[in-house]
Amino acid sequence: MLSIHLDPDEKTMKNIMSRIAHLEKAGAKACAQAINKTLIEVRREAVKLAQERYTAKAGDLSRKAKLERAKAGSLFGQLKVTGKRGLSLRNFKAQPNQPGPKRPPEGASVQVLKQGARKHPRVDGKKAFIATGKNGNTLMFVRLRKGSSGLKPLYGPHPILALYQEETGRELERLAERLVPINLAEAVDNALAASGK
Repeated sequence: MLSIHLDPDEKTMKNIMSRIAHLEKAGAKACAQAINKTLIEVRREAVKLAQERYTAKAGDLSRKAKLERAKAGSLFGQLKVTGKRGLSLRNFKAQPNQPGPKRPPEGASVQVLKQGARKHPRVDGKKAFIATGKNGNTLMFVRLRKGSSGLKPLYGPHPILALYQEETGRELERLAERLVPINLAEAVDNALAASGK
């Protein structure tokens, strides 16, 4: 999880903010905009880094990285990696990736890592397959016993969380630290342009 709390009294921030000190409420709004733009850019970079290692699509990765946006009254924002489970194994180049009447003899296969081999997941020797569960989500399962309650969904890693627990987490924090003043200066420029002052 990456948290950004912008302190308008910090020296660099104070210098930037002094340009709009005469505009009522513009300062807090500019700070919130800077935080939110920074979070979006950091999430984009986190997804890009995850895609360098894992085969999951950008959209699937982004959905696991939620933004808690800053507001003018609360200059605090977060990039949260959601869910205790990782992504469904279906999201890692599953073959097949849709339910169908014909299943491969060896069961469904996945390739989790871009540089990794394709594998056929098993649980207790049971082959994996793609199906739509009771909640309407299409996932990769194995059947451990008869009936709908006998289906076990299969999950892979949580790519962004896995990266964040390594040095990549610090790299993303450093990126945020570099971007905040740049984005704040841009938000201040926009506020001045909008006010015509």
